[in-house]
Amino acid sequence: DVPLAVVQLSSLRVLTLNDNALDAIPDMDQLVALVELYLDDCRLSELPLSISSCTRLKLVSLRRNRLGPRAVTRDDQSIPEGLFTATAVDRINLEGNPLSQAQASDMAGVEAFLSRRLRTKEKGMQGGAILDHSLFGLT
Repeated sequence: DVPLAVVQLSSLRVLTLNDNALDAIPDMDQLVALVELYLDDCRLSELPLSISSCTRLKLVSLRRNRLGPRAVTRDDQSIPEGLFTATAVDRINLEGNPLSQAQASDMAGVEAFLSRRLRTKEKGMQGGAILDHSLFGLT
């Protein structure tokens, strides 16, 4: 489990929890300064709704987890709409999850993410392909 003290660090900018056997992440309401989140190889099947409180978040890496189209503990999608709409995220890697590009693209809020990503690319910042097979690191 993630110690509660970690998710209470309001000035934390980068959080790396790769390679941990996490079935869940505690509420993230207090991580208001978080810019990068790395949760690769953690066995996660869903993200907390409170991730939308991380409004400065720009990069999320969720490679090789158990994220499918639907959440396990709530009647909703596994990646909350708020991650796409309420944060500054313009890079998400979902490679290795039981989720197809089509399923990820159909999630509520993805349009806001794609629009933000397109603006980032147009400004000449890091971005990459917008609608090709590399979207979310999925095929």
